[in-house]
Amino acid sequence: MQAATTKLASQSAEITSDFEKKTLATVSKRIMTFLFICYMFAFLDRVNIGFAKLHMQDDLQLSEAIFGFGAAIFFIAYFMLEVPSNIALNKFGARRWIARIMVTWGVLSIATAFVTTPTQFYVIRALLGAAEAGFFPGVMLYLTYWFPIRNRARAITIFLMAIPFSVLIGGPLSGWILHFFHDYPNFKSWQYLFIIEGVPSILLGVICWFYLDDSVDKAKWLNAEQKAYLKSRLDSDSSTAITHSFWAAARMPQIWLMTLTNFALLSSIALILWLPSLFKNAGVTNEIEIGWYTGIPYGFAMVAMFLTAKSSDRTGERRWHTAIPAIIASFGTVMIAMSLHNPTLLAVSAVISLGGLLTLNALFWSLPTTFLTGTAAVVGIAFINTVGQLAGVTSPAVFGWLFSKTGSPATGILVLAAVYFIGGIAALLVPKADVDR
Repeated sequence: MQAATTKLASQSAEITSDFEKKTLATVSKRIMTFLFICYMFAFLDRVNIGFAKLHMQDDLQLSEAIFGFGAAIFFIAYFMLEVPSNIALNKFGARRWIARIMVTWGVLSIATAFVTTPTQFYVIRALLGAAEAGFFPGVMLYLTYWFPIRNRARAITIFLMAIPFSVLIGGPLSGWILHFFHDYPNFKSWQYLFIIEGVPSILLGVICWFYLDDSVDKAKWLNAEQKAYLKSRLDSDSSTAITHSFWAAARMPQIWLMTLTNFALLSSIALILWLPSLFKNAGVTNEIEIGWYTGIPYGFAMVAMFLTAKSSDRTGERRWHTAIPAIIASFGTVMIAMSLHNPTLLAVSAVISLGGLLTLNALFWSLPTTFLTGTAAVVGIAFINTVGQLAGVTSPAVFGWLFSKTGSPATGILVLAAVYFIGGIAALLVPKADVDR
């Protein structure tokens, strides 16, 4: 009798597991594929300034310090509007708000092609940051509406793999545009770059309005049983979360540790923006070759992201899976500072550094989304990302200033390496019981 009962229980578990896999696969196919494509173009519109710099800097007479401040001012506007934007997303719905974000940032990305002075450069970068504010934390919040905690790290990783994929494809593409359109009439090659790469974001924003659903209840592509299962799992996760209020979340040490780790992570924007120039200064003069040198490290990063996220979800361990990539990134960044005159060693160092950083980026968000729900998730996620965005303000500005003062990027690179290491240690200080599940 006991053996029969055990067999029935085993069969029931297998049926449940199979149903769960099919349901989550349906959600992932519908939502993650589209969000992946959206973020790929969002990130490309954010960082293609690094490729445009190869020619734009000379045409507009922009110093390293001016370029650094222009890159930083993007994040000032982003910083100021990110929390309000996430609140608006929760109020108006993801479909409408994400569509609004994408259309406006696409238009402003194209408008960057027409700046002629440093002041115009500053203004358009600030407007672009204001337009894009809320997209990333909004998607992080949106994923909590669809994916249970146990499956969330992999979903977040799929979304964030858009970053390396964006540069893996966008690096050679940007290099090709700069090379192919070099002698075209009407515009400079860097202007064509902004125009060509800005159009897809506008089109995706229009599609988003008709494609995304704001919640499980509104998803016509799920049947009643699938909706009930997802809502049950998500409600169960919510009941085990540590806090549901913003003010309680703001007083939690975990929030500030997560913010510190995110600050370290987001300081990587300086390295990402200057990487094409580092390869140029190392002796790579062809724009297409610079695109490939810049893109290849991101291909290796995609593999590292996927394998690490899979391991984290399988074991339920979060802290070490987040901290180790940060420490590896720190080591790789020190190697970059020592390889500035050798393109091959620079590429190897970039593989190690960016592999660690992008893996950290993927695994990091599985931590705060584990212990924040309700109002705390709406504002807490945006709070972590918003304060972390201060790194986007400071790192390009400080990096550009150090570059101008010393005549070399080495000092700024070593500062970044130290910041990554500190971020990894902060992740380890989060209580294990809060995030390992």
